[in-house]
Amino acid sequence: MTSVTVTQRNRAAIITIHRPEQRNAINYEVMDQLSQAIEKAEGDNGVSYIVLTGSGDRVFCSGGDVRAFQELRTEDQAYPMLRKMGNVLDRLFFCKKPTVALLNGHAVGGGLELAMACDYRIARKNMQVGFIQGSIGLTTGWGGFYLCFNENESS
Repeated sequence: MTSVTVTQRNRAAIITIHRPEQRNAINYEVMDQLSQAIEKAEGDNGVSYIVLTGSGDRVFCSGGDVRAFQELRTEDQAYPMLRKMGNVLDRLFFCKKPTVALLNGHAVGGGLELAMACDYRIARKNMQVGFIQGSIGLTTGWGGFYLCFNENESS
C-alpha cells in the first residue's frame, strides 16, 4: 500500500502523505516512504524544490499514528521509532534543495514537527497548528521542535 505519493509539477517534487482515514497520521510505512521520497527528489536533477503536503483539504498531518505505536511502552521499545522519524526530519531539515510545507489543513504534534523541518511553510486560512502533547505533559518526540529552536539559536 502506498501511503506517500510523489508527483512532479514543473520542477517541484510534490510529496503527499495519503492516509485520509487516519488524518494523514505517520506510521512506520509513512516514515520509510517519506525518507525514500525525499532522498529520490534530492538526487533528481530535474527537481529544484520539494513540496510536502497531506491529502485532502482538512489535515496536513495529525502526527504519529497512536494505534501503530501503542505497543511501545518502554524507552528501549520507543527509541528506534523515535530515532527513525527523527532521521526523516533530519533528512528534510538538511535537504540540499529548498523544502516547502504546504499546510492544506491542521498540523498537530508530529505533523507540526514535520512542517517545522521544512525551509518554508505556506498555510491555508483557518487551519490550526499546535503541539497537543503538551496538554498531557509530553514533549515533542521526534526532534522537529529542537531542529527549529537550534536553527534560531545559531542565527
